[in-house]
Amino acid sequence: MRVGGWKMKVFERFISVCMAFTLLLSVMSVIPAEVSAQTSNIPDVDQVSASWPVVFEDAFASPTANWDAPSGNYMNYQYLDGRFAAKDTNSSSKARIKEKSWSSFLLTFTLVIPDLSTAGSFFRVDLGDSQSSNNDSLLVKQNKISFYKSGIVGETKLADYAMESGVSYDFRILVDGNSVIVQIKKKDQTVYQTMGMYTNLFEAVKRTVTFGHNLLKPSLDDVKVYSPTADNPQIPNVDQLTASWPNVFEDTFGVATANWDAASGNYMNYQYVDGRFVAKDANSVSKARIKGKSWAKFLLTFNLVIPDVSTAGSFFRVDLGDSKSNNYDSLLVKQNKISFYKSGIVGETKLADYTIESGVSYDCRLLVDGNSVIVQIKKKDETAYQTMGLYSGLYTAQKRTVTFGHNLLKPSLDDVRVFALAADNPYTGPILSSLQFYKTTMNLRVGDTENLRVIYEPDTVELEDDSVIWSSSNEQIVKLTGNASKARAITAVSPGNAVIKAITADNKLIVTCQVIVTPAAALEHSTASFAVYGEKQVIPSALYGMNDPKLNDLGRTDQWYSPRNISLIKDLGIELLRVPDGTAANYYLYKDGSLVNANDPRYANVTTGFEYTSVNGKNNGKKGIFLDDIFKSPNELNLPSTFVLNVAYQSVEDIIEEVKQIRSLSQQPIRIEMGNEFYLNHYGNAFPSVTDYVVKARNVYTAIKHIDPTIKVGIVILDKWQETIIVGNPDAHKPNDPLDLVDTAHNRYVRWEEWNRTIAANPDIYDAVIPHEYTGIHTVDDLTQDKFMDFLYVNNENRYQLIKAQSQQFPNKEIWITEYGGISGLIFGGETNLTEKGRIHLGKTPAFAMHYMERFLNFIKTGNVQVSAYHCLIDNQFFGVVQDRLDVANKAGMVVLPPYYTFREIGELLKENAYYYDMNMTNGNYRMMNNAMPADYIYGKDLRVNDVGAWGLGDENGVKTVVFSNRTNKEIEVSIPGQQMMAVWNYGGDPVPDFLVNDYTIWRQEPKKNPLPNIPIDGFSGKTTLKPYTMTVVKLQGKTYEDVSENYWAKPYIDNLASKGITTSTDKQNYLPEEPITKADFTVMLAKALQIPNDYSDFPKTFKDIPDTDANYEAITAAAGKGIVDGDQTGNFYPNGTIMKPDMMAMAQKAASVLGKDANHLADHFSFNDNHNYATRAEAAKMVYALLALD
Repeated sequence: MRVGGWKMKVFERFISVCMAFTLLLSVMSVIPAEVSAQTSNIPDVDQVSASWPVVFEDAFASPTANWDAPSGNYMNYQYLDGRFAAKDTNSSSKARIKEKSWSSFLLTFTLVIPDLSTAGSFFRVDLGDSQSSNNDSLLVKQNKISFYKSGIVGETKLADYAMESGVSYDFRILVDGNSVIVQIKKKDQTVYQTMGMYTNLFEAVKRTVTFGHNLLKPSLDDVKVYSPTADNPQIPNVDQLTASWPNVFEDTFGVATANWDAASGNYMNYQYVDGRFVAKDANSVSKARIKGKSWAKFLLTFNLVIPDVSTAGSFFRVDLGDSKSNNYDSLLVKQNKISFYKSGIVGETKLADYTIESGVSYDCRLLVDGNSVIVQIKKKDETAYQTMGLYSGLYTAQKRTVTFGHNLLKPSLDDVRVFALAADNPYTGPILSSLQFYKTTMNLRVGDTENLRVIYEPDTVELEDDSVIWSSSNEQIVKLTGNASKARAITAVSPGNAVIKAITADNKLIVTCQVIVTPAAALEHSTASFAVYGEKQVIPSALYGMNDPKLNDLGRTDQWYSPRNISLIKDLGIELLRVPDGTAANYYLYKDGSLVNANDPRYANVTTGFEYTSVNGKNNGKKGIFLDDIFKSPNELNLPSTFVLNVAYQSVEDIIEEVKQIRSLSQQPIRIEMGNEFYLNHYGNAFPSVTDYVVKARNVYTAIKHIDPTIKVGIVILDKWQETIIVGNPDAHKPNDPLDLVDTAHNRYVRWEEWNRTIAANPDIYDAVIPHEYTGIHTVDDLTQDKFMDFLYVNNENRYQLIKAQSQQFPNKEIWITEYGGISGLIFGGETNLTEKGRIHLGKTPAFAMHYMERFLNFIKTGNVQVSAYHCLIDNQFFGVVQDRLDVANKAGMVVLPPYYTFREIGELLKENAYYYDMNMTNGNYRMMNNAMPADYIYGKDLRVNDVGAWGLGDENGVKTVVFSNRTNKEIEVSIPGQQMMAVWNYGGDPVPDFLVNDYTIWRQEPKKNPLPNIPIDGFSGKTTLKPYTMTVVKLQGKTYEDVSENYWAKPYIDNLASKGITTSTDKQNYLPEEPITKADFTVMLAKALQIPNDYSDFPKTFKDIPDTDANYEAITAAAGKGIVDGDQTGNFYPNGTIMKPDMMAMAQKAASVLGKDANHLADHFSFNDNHNYATRAEAAKMVYALLALD
């Protein structure tokens, strides 16, 4: 059978009907509106429909399941004496022919209306569009027959006709296209009277039939539908039809791929398990869409297993989505039914009754062509498919996407394939008039990756993934990564030349880029030496802070206290919390526990972006957040806080009461911020000028000082970087802005220039100034990993210099940097393609984690910053220390991100050191660099950036610890003349794993590569080698125990680990080396040695005998989560139990596997003393040392 032949028989039959029907209509067009029964010019409808089969019939002899009611109505008809009678007179009581619709058909029925006399009463037949809520209603009244269109006021009279109460009438309604002919006769008459022809039906592919009424109780009988289109048209042999179609998509789930994502508003939460693709949860918004692919005519095949299909309301789904709209049609697979659901339309269309058994493997296939889809299913061990039916009501779409989903069950997929012919799937996207690469030559070294993008016209169109076809002339030399038409990552694989070609889908435009690949540079080596420089500085006690935002969750949750967050804050060693939020705090109403937004009648003219919080009433009906909720965590942790006030939309009187409550609630010193980033233009309605803000701030400051003069108050300023750009070149970003120095809300850059000048001129209204410091990325053009790292390093040096300058602008004022971090204009504003967002995502990397660590150490170095707060504790986008787990791992909950490791180390450093010492590079290399890329602005001068950064930490007697940053791709040997040092921690080495080639399925997901910090094995030496792009902590003083003598056999191992903070002992002076090591102590040593993070998943591995108050709880659960330790069958861990030697070796080997090292080599580094079966504390130290020594 040729392609499409399966539709021909229906089509041919339909043509003959249309010819007859056209003749009928041509005759009727000349008849008057009301025709007598004797008119002979009208064809006999019986003859027109004589060959049409009956496709629906109900004679009401006994109850059937043939009827239901449309959404918003109810079916209240009853079987009574062989008729179908309405039980009430309510207009919402209707009877629809269930799950049936037709394009051309003849509807016949018998009607009796017992009482027609009530004013306003009528009987109705609704001809409904099967794909929308539109319907046209035939209205039968006492003296008139007319039509009414849903949504349109008024009726169109068809004819005057007198209906008598209690008399039986036969009706015939002939429907074709947008036209309908209505005929009526009394039951005892032989000839129908034609009421007329109505030619204004809503457009519809197929129509449903619904009976209804108002203020009367009709009675029906002998309802029949005749149609030239049978319910079950001939279905082709799918195997024969698709035998020549090539495989255009395949995933057998042997390894994880980037083939899948989720549509906006959903998330992709499937995982690769044992060669299958398994849903991790039963949530209906968890979906897996074939990424970046769509087809017009195709065969989809897959294997399906549903472990438990018994839950009421559960189903598996396949969404066939319109690639250009939000419309989709869903195949629903339920326990006993296969059906289709249309997005936006209530109800389903049943395809077949079919029983799906829990845990059984099924093969499924869907053949999609135009508006039709054939569905076939068989058990895996069966040979022949069963055809469920043909559904021909798909939304019209040029191409369709494929998405798998579910509700209240967890399906498992395998062998997903799509077959399609290129001829059946032509390109349907935008046609480009011009195309060029932004550069035509590219020089790379082996291993480098750079982004290459096209420039095209018209530049306003959104390219589809197949609008531009990319290729490399030699994938062995240059490899392409990415799916989007607009750009690809170019990776140099081996030396040589290759040509990158981009061709428009219509083959009319071709552009090329020549790529020259040279060998990778050999690893270089250099040296640097340092000396302590200048006076020591006390490290401010509240310098290490973190934003703990909560207000964005208003209306989404009412759980404001999280033990997991408390544990995380302790884990990081944070010393201050910024509450309750940043931007959202500008709208916080403490009395209401909610936010200002336009849905609140009091603020109807204030659009904030937080309108979602009151869609269903204040906070969407959930509990708000109040001041006692906000201060619960700081009080439990005994931490000071900085509180962001809503000074824009609260009166000074309200603010006074709020600050009084804050003062009474907080058990620690508080700092008050007078708002957040009010220099931004969109606060122009609240403060039209900076002068207006100063007036309000003065009143607030004065009021707070009357409440408690010890409360420090900060004011919003513009950070020096942005101020420098504007003052240096005010028209750099907006050339048409007049530089009239008029401070108005309508001129952002004039507003910004005036902001800091005005604040500086009013020093009596604040104790501190509050700039925010974000590192922005606005382009990836010409960016290799080395250039990107250079940008981060020069950015930090730039910010250090600018903070020093800003302190002179505001003399004798503290500086609070209450937000800092990284941000990407590409991610948050520029890029719209979700796949591209993921590919070019440079956040959540060791590079940024090290950048933040350097930034914080520079805050200390300035001597001017008293408060800082990283933004933020939890975030899925770019910023977080932890985030929601969205990837394919088995656990839900939170997962740590790279900044977790550097901030945790900062917490450890601050616990041990109270003073800062400048370190001067006395010998070594530096570069003069400019802060131009990848930001789109420039500081204006070259800055000296040392190849190695160094920061000294210690006590009042001198330096004890030095933090080094190797800012190059070289190995650098560092020394401090006259000092011995030991490297105790380092992080980095591979700063941006998968640079520009991320294959995120969701751009917000956690990184697939998230390396652990490393504990070096090195002992004390006069020199330490820094690996490329690493942060390294060295100790200048070691730790020893009094009971470990100089000649004790294990002293080198014990002292090494003790100096690195890995040993465990309840006695700070003694190690007790010959004592048995407990299971808890050895587990903690392994957790510290591996630097594994605490487990913040929803279901950490816990033990009955380890309460969460135990000091070792976090380390033991973390090790258990990594599979290093376990309990017994009763769920106990026995923390104080002695470890036997084989058990210790087994635990160490599991730890080696976590590090990716060969566990079998442990025996090469370690042998036991055979005098006893238990493992001693000395042997534990040697075992951990051996573990760290593995290659």
